[in-house]
Amino acid sequence: LATREIKRSYEKEVLSKLEGVKERFDVFQYGALSLDSSRYPLFAVKSRDWATDKPHVLVTGGVHGYETSGVQGAIRFLETEAERL
Repeated sequence: LATREIKRSYEKEVLSKLEGVKERFDVFQYGALSLDSSRYPLFAVKSRDWATDKPHVLVTGGVHGYETSGVQGAIRFLETEAERL
């Protein structure tokens, strides 16, 4: 790992975008990657008006190598569609 060049920033592409949804959703850390737990925290996002008697939807997104489309799609969903549900 020490010889690899970092091409994308988890901070810039994930963490900073989650900051942008905190005013509308509850965002909480549920874990971290063991590779570097201070650098790669894992988060869950939940509607502020969560009701156990309503149907639930789970949207997940992850990063595999340098492929970030999963997590970017989940964040985009939060930014554009989640409040309409």
